[in-house]
Formats: sequence, C-alpha cells, structure tokens
Amino acid sequence: MGPVVESLGKCLYFREARCVQHNWILPLLGVLSLSEKPHGLDLKPHPGFIALSILSTTWPSADFATPDFAATALPLLSSTLLPTHPLQSRKLALMVFCALMSGWFSSHMEKIMSEDLGKLLQAIRDPFQSTPDPPFSDWQPMTQHDYKPLNSTIILIEFASSDLWRNHLRRSNFISCEEDMSTEEQKRALLDRMFYTAHYIWRTFLHTPTKVIAAITRLEEL
Repeated sequence: MGPVVESLGKCLYFREARCVQHNWILPLLGVLSLSEKPHGLDLKPHPGFIALSILSTTWPSADFATPDFAATALPLLSSTLLPTHPLQSRKLALMVFCALMSGWFSSHMEKIMSEDLGKLLQAIRDPFQSTPDPPFSDWQPMTQHDYKPLNSTIILIEFASSDLWRNHLRRSNFISCEEDMSTEEQKRALLDRMFYTAHYIWRTFLHTPTKVIAAITRLEEL
C-alpha cells in the first residue's frame, strides 16, 4: 500500500494537481487508518503522511459527504489532530479539516454520536497552534501548502451557528484568535477572509440572518 500511495502522491505533485477526485476520499482515509494500527509508522515516507498531504488539496466546496465518510473521517482526524499523535502532522490534519469543510455540515453528520463530535472539537483545540510536519525530506514539497489558521476559525464560527455543533465548541478553540484579533487590521483580515469564503468557496457560510445571530450569540457566550 505504501509504494502505491507514494506513487500517486508524486504523480499529483509533479502534475501540480490541486484537487482530489471525490471517489478517492474514502480510499485515502483508509490509508490514514494504517497509521492507527501497530507498526503503522515503520514505513518512510509514511503512507498516512502522504494521504494527509493529498487530502489537503481537496476542493473545499465539494460536497462528497456520505455516511461512510462521516463515520471514517471524524475519528481519524480526531486522532491525527492531537499533538501527541505519533505521526506529528497536526498542521496537515488541520488543512484536511478545512478541505473537508462541506462534509462537516452534511446531514450524515447527524447520525454521528454527540460524544464523537465533541472529541473532534477537543482535538482541534486552538487552530492557531500546530506542530511542524515530520522531516520526510522526499516529501517536503507536499508540506509547503500555505496553512491559514483563519480558515479553521471560519469553520468554527459556522459551527457556532449550527444546532449540531454549537454546544461542542470550547473557549479554548478561540483563545489565540481572540488575542490575534486585537487590532483593526487583524479584524479586517478576518472579515475579508469571511467574505471571500462566502463569495468564492462556501456559499452557505452564515448565509441567513438566523445563522449570523446564532453564531454571534454562541461566540459571546464563550
């Protein structure tokens, strides 16, 4: 499995591909699951690291969520997002979290146990805090994508407007954001990113007055 994923990843990189086909998502998540098994980290470059790199190029507005996706992606990301995970690829995992943004609001997520939703938010913690990627020199190009913590924050803000997610949010999810948004310039950067997301990437982002009010109310509570 490792050589197959490595070949796929190199093909994508050297062709400068920036989007993953939808029917690849579940197989790549299956590769990620290898890192959760005994001796799963013996291969270098590690298939889980390569799979994360490829998944991070997924087009965010793609609605590929299925029951299998919801049930598979959430526990895997909840694990790899932790700074204690052996793969040490929290930044890449956060990029995948952003790339899969539409999936988190699929109706399929309603069938996931509330406890598991909470575990994801607990694992995300403060999206401004990440760990460096492991030093797999052959795969450094795959780690050069520009991770923007504001993208994770925007999803968390949408979570605040969602009946499914809002009660799982924690103050710890916004600590650095609150600190970093202390100047008018930084606040403008966040607003600009929100407008860009709503207009070009994610048309349903806070798209009704009700959702805006719900998000503001929950964020004020936190």
